[in-house]
Order: sequence, then C-alpha cells, then structure tokens
Amino acid sequence: METLQNANLGVIERMTELPLKQNPLYKRILFTILWNTSSTNPMVETWIERIQNHQTLKLVPKKSEPHYWMITQSCCPNSGK
Repeated sequence: METLQNANLGVIERMTELPLKQNPLYKRILFTILWNTSSTNPMVETWIERIQNHQTLKLVPKKSEPHYWMITQSCCPNSGK
C-alpha cells in the first residue's frame, strides 16, 4: 500500500492481494484507484491515458532492486461501481 501511495497515482479505495496461479511465490494485487487528476504531477494524465488504452505502467518500488510492478486495467467486468 505504501508503494502505491508513494507513487502519487491517487487514492487507493480498495486493495486485494492474491498469489499468482502460475507461481505462488509472486503476488497479484488488485486495487481500485481514485486518480489524482488535480495533482501537480503532470504524469497522472499520461498514466490514465495509457491504462485506458490497455497499455501497462511499470512501477519500480525500490530502485536498488531489479523487480518492478506491472499495472494494467482489469480484464474483469466492473463490479457495479
């Protein structure tokens, strides 16, 4: 949660953590975000556009480690929100 908040994407409304089916050593995190469109960060609009165009965002939690997170739009139907 802290990494997502530090990325200044917006407000995380809901978050669910699940193991990956193919490799339980890794996780899949599903979250709902209220985008921070009034932010002074000019990248927010670019990020929103990328997500809406079914492209991925790569978030690097720690620059000292080789791991990154891939953020994509959900392929599941909206759950009524």
